[in-house]
Amino acid sequence: LNVSLVAAAGGAPLGSGAARRFGFVEHAEGGTFFYTINGMRLNQLSDATPENAQSYYDAYSFSAAAWGADGGAADTFRRYMRLGITSNRIHQSTPTPAMLDAADEVGFLLKPESPVRGDCNYQPCSPSVPAFEQSVRELIAATRGHACVAAYSIENESGGGELLGGLVDAAADALGAAPVPLTTEGSGSAPQYNGSTSGAHAVNYLHYAVPDHSRAHIRAVGECAWCVADGLEQFSALALAGRLDDVAYYAGWDMLNYWPNFIADASAARHAWKQQPCSRADRADGVDGWGSPVVDWVTRAFHAFAVVDLGAATRNPSFTPDWPAVVDSVRAGALVIRGVRVFNDALADTFAPWSPAASDLTLAWTAAWDAPTGAVAASGSLQLSAAPGFSASANVSFIAPPPGAPTRKL
Repeated sequence: LNVSLVAAAGGAPLGSGAARRFGFVEHAEGGTFFYTINGMRLNQLSDATPENAQSYYDAYSFSAAAWGADGGAADTFRRYMRLGITSNRIHQSTPTPAMLDAADEVGFLLKPESPVRGDCNYQPCSPSVPAFEQSVRELIAATRGHACVAAYSIENESGGGELLGGLVDAAADALGAAPVPLTTEGSGSAPQYNGSTSGAHAVNYLHYAVPDHSRAHIRAVGECAWCVADGLEQFSALALAGRLDDVAYYAGWDMLNYWPNFIADASAARHAWKQQPCSRADRADGVDGWGSPVVDWVTRAFHAFAVVDLGAATRNPSFTPDWPAVVDSVRAGALVIRGVRVFNDALADTFAPWSPAASDLTLAWTAAWDAPTGAVAASGSLQLSAAPGFSASANVSFIAPPPGAPTRKL
């Protein structure tokens, strides 16, 4: 929307005017285990990015060209989406207008987080103070109204206690009649924290642990992979396990440790916050970067329409160059049954136009000798139903070739 003030109809503008992007989106909690966007279930694979990890190539300046030399923040968000990562918690920082506009433009989600961080995990936690609550209000005032802002984190790792009730109330007051979900990050073991007076609440995102099904609240993990052995590969394995366990939000920490040259013009040498031994060397395209078997495996694990052979995933939970390295042996002529999970993590507008038929999926499958590209032993298709945001389970079955056929690995 372009607005300017003129002296009379058709006259020259009296000032520079203003341009505002706007849209229509509703972010909300969708019940016990998930979030919604415009009423559709939304599952998020996320990064968590600390400001001081970003160095000169960050997006915290006001320049639209920041965060990536090629195309700025928008290019970086597209790189995330190319992997299958759909959001980023901006750790204890306020995203700038340039970041917010870029995320709006490409359809990437952000979760701004207040600067409040207590040491309540290690010592008694004091009540909230006015400056803490003011910081929450200012964060929301600077970022509200953007379609990309899917939630707010009111604090990080404070341990809970008396601190959080006032922060929840401050956030609810600042959001007013257009609320978005509120969260806390790794604060104690309570499933959620309630406001003292507002009736609002913030869901507690666990760090490093998957919430069990006995918790009657949204199941989310805020930093599943801190200093993991293989970086991106292990984060992907953990996130896939979370998807299979119906976790609504799964994040690692953080992509620039797993892949320092993930952002254009970045590198391990320029990486400002080297968390040893967490930090990795630069990745090489075709070897362990873009176009490589590793990243191909990662994008399959993150794919919105992932199809997972449960037996293969159980026996091979992490990437290996010859994945799946551990395979089953079957007897000639035997009935082979494979359990699969099929995900439909697309939003409704993936289908044009959307209708209930968007829940109807066809799974085409083949069983091949020796390798995925080997001779086909059997093939078929199955009809499944999974509403957007949900998954479906099924069995793929076929008869192995009879005795006397060449002995091969299936």
